[in-house]
Amino acid sequence: MATIHDSRDPVGPTEVARAEQGLGVRLPPAYRVFVLAHNGGYPEPAAFFRQDPLGGADVAGVINELYELDELHRMLGIYVGRIPDGLLPIGDDLDGNQLLVGLDGRNAGRVYLWTHADEHRPPTYGNVWFVADSFDRFLAGLFAMP
Repeated sequence: MATIHDSRDPVGPTEVARAEQGLGVRLPPAYRVFVLAHNGGYPEPAAFFRQDPLGGADVAGVINELYELDELHRMLGIYVGRIPDGLLPIGDDLDGNQLLVGLDGRNAGRVYLWTHADEHRPPTYGNVWFVADSFDRFLAGLFAMP
């Protein structure tokens, strides 16, 4: 399991509920637990695998940071109309690509990586890579790059 460094100022259920109301979403349970425990930070180890949306091999990526609760609204504002609906930016990788968590339907709780180099307008899943079935599995699957 990853160790989270530089956790941000603690938040409680009231702050999470207020943020959800402002975002107009409900955070998936595993991600909500992370926010309450850490409110963002830098995981170690920080590498993860992503599955090519077009069916190619898995590719490794490295987390830059996981956003704190107060950053989620701003990040969603930056990427609205650029990422598919129902996904929320929760962090980024070393290349500035966005880690996303699914908010509804079959994507609820799943973690994805959106790559800006292959951006589509309007947004599609052609540049959205599957990473993990849940935020817990995402954190548990992080590894150190050789």
